[in-house]
Amino acid sequence: CYMPAFHEPSAGLEIVVNADAWAELPPHLQAIIENAADAAAA
Repeated sequence: CYMPAFHEPSAGLEIVVNADAWAELPPHLQAIIENAADAAAA
């Protein structure tokens, strides 16, 4: 089990998306993903 160090408390809050796949998503789905990522990091 990996636990982030004190200096990196949000190391597990990353999302990596292929730029071409992202560009193919409709704007409303991009907004859903962006809002979910923002909420997870809050």
